Amino acid sequence: MIASPTTRLLLATVACLSLLLAACGSTTNDPAVPVDKPVGVQIEAPRVTLVDAGSAPHTTLRYRDIDTGDHKVNVTITDAFTPTVGTAADTNDTPALEPQSPTTFTSALVTRTRKAENSETSSRSVTAELDHPKLTGDGAKDDLASAHGFAFGWFGNDAGTISSVNFTAPTAANDQTRALTEQFLTAMVGLPIVFPTEPVGVGGSWTVESRITGQTPLLQTITYTVTGMAGDKVDLKTSVEQRPTLGSLDMDDGAKLAVLSSKTVSEGSLTMDLTRPLPTAGSVALTTRIVYGTEDSEHRVIQDTSTKVAFDAQ
Repeated sequence: MIASPTTRLLLATVACLSLLLAACGSTTNDPAVPVDKPVGVQIEAPRVTLVDAGSAPHTTLRYRDIDTGDHKVNVTITDAFTPTVGTAADTNDTPALEPQSPTTFTSALVTRTRKAENSETSSRSVTAELDHPKLTGDGAKDDLASAHGFAFGWFGNDAGTISSVNFTAPTAANDQTRALTEQFLTAMVGLPIVFPTEPVGVGGSWTVESRITGQTPLLQTITYTVTGMAGDKVDLKTSVEQRPTLGSLDMDDGAKLAVLSSKTVSEGSLTMDLTRPLPTAGSVALTTRIVYGTEDSEHRVIQDTSTKVAFDAQ
C-alpha cells in the first residue's frame, strides 16, 4: 500500500523538526503576539550558472532592500500531492499543470530587511510576519487563526543565496498549525530567486539548482530569463524542472518500485523590485509526475506533486 498523504506529511514534519534543532538568532522586533523562541535550519547553497548574458546594457543584479522600511505583500501558496494506481497502458507521463484537489494557503506578509550582524556568509537578515493566514480547499481541515503573527526569516547575501531559515511560532499555535504553516512557507523558500555573479541584460538567463525536501526528495533546476529591466524593477520568466533523488519507492509490504519516468510541467513570471525582498507580482506554478513500477509488471504507481506560489504587493 502507498503511504497516505497524511502519513507522509507527519513523516516530513518529524524530519523537519529534527533539522530544526539548530537554532538561529531571532529576526523579530516587537512581535504583535506572544511568540516562542525561533528555531532554524541551515540551507545548502544552490548552484547558480549563467546560460546567456543577454543584450547590452548589462547590470549586476543585487538586492538593495536593507533598511528600506516595512513592505506588505499578499502571498498565495497552493499545494497538492496526488498518488494514484494504474497500468502502463493508461499511464500518461505528462501531468496536468493544475491539480484536481489543491489546498491553498493565503496570507499577507509584512517584510523587513536589516543588515546581518556577526555573519561571514550573510549580509541580509529578512523577516516576514504573517497577517491573518487562511487555509482553504479539500485539505483545509484546520483553522490557521492561531498562526496570526507567525514569523519566519532568512539570512542571506545580496545575490539572494539563503544560508539559513528560521521559524518563530506564536505561543498559542498548536503543533498541527505550526506544522502546516511551516510546510507552506517552506514551499515558498523552495523556489529561491538567486541572481548570477555575472552582469546580465534583457534576454539574459541563468539556472539555480537546489535540493528540495518533503514528501518526495527532488533535485530542482529553475531557469530564470530577464524579460524587462528598468531601474530597480526586473521582470523574470521562469521554467522549473524536477527529478527524484531516489531511484525507487518503498512499499508498505517491503517491495521496491523503480522510477520509470519523471516529468515536470511549469509556467511562471515574476516582477521584482530590488528594494524589496519578495516579488511584487506574478506567480510560479509547477507539477511533477513520477511514475513507479517494474519492467515485468503492468502495474504503475503515479505521484503528482504540485506547487504554485503567487505574489501581489500592497
